[in-house]
Amino acid sequence: MRIKLGPLLRVNGRVTPTMRRALVAFWVSALLLLWFLNSMGWLPNPIEVLPTPREIALAVRDMHWNNALVRNLFASVKLNVYGILLSTAISLPVAYLTVLPAFRPLTMGVAIARYLPIAGFTIIFMILFGVGFELKLALLTAGMSFFLVTSLISVVQAIPRSAYDHARVLGYNDLQVFRAVVARGTAHNVLEIIGQNSAIGWGMIIFIEMIQRSEGIGMLMSDFFKVFNLPKSYGCLLIIGLVAFTQDYLFQLAKRVIFPFSVLEDRG
Repeated sequence: MRIKLGPLLRVNGRVTPTMRRALVAFWVSALLLLWFLNSMGWLPNPIEVLPTPREIALAVRDMHWNNALVRNLFASVKLNVYGILLSTAISLPVAYLTVLPAFRPLTMGVAIARYLPIAGFTIIFMILFGVGFELKLALLTAGMSFFLVTSLISVVQAIPRSAYDHARVLGYNDLQVFRAVVARGTAHNVLEIIGQNSAIGWGMIIFIEMIQRSEGIGMLMSDFFKVFNLPKSYGCLLIIGLVAFTQDYLFQLAKRVIFPFSVLEDRG
């Protein structure tokens, strides 16, 4: 089979699904090979702070038996899922209000709040929600909502004026215009943005669990960083990456199943 290399080096070039999977396999294999060569000390300038695969595997096994890895990972996953649900429930109505001129200053004000450091809300939320899971969930929901609102507002604002005009020509009232043009017309983009925001949530979870040290994989990472235990620290990062990748895959799968037309739109 003859492989055409032209599209691979062309700006915005298009490749077949088979070629796309081959490219992913190639780069994953290349990174694993570099990791192996670095572990064996066969690179000109090996990265000494990068543990070997065997060291990380042993560290993960030790965390499973001695650091309650499964329980702490489940606590972080639970926190992430709750954060996604609550931030979506808060952010989606706020973003939808952007279509009403009377509420635009309010919605844009919420979007600007993303510049505020989430750690600044710790004392406020501690007074309101106490400590433990409730405090972590409040911090995560606030942090995710600030970014999610901003992204969702961009989706709503990207709706062309012609879409509204077309709906009104068909005789739709304001509620019908909103349902057809805003809610249904952007649903596939909304689902994708929620999936992207879940990745942001993982970054926040680690920081939040380092502040509120009750449970979670972020708490474990904090402990390992303090004693400079690199194998266990990298093991936590690897596990978080695998969980986040699986979560992103599930969002993409849901998008393809619920909105099959979006696949054609992305490839087009």
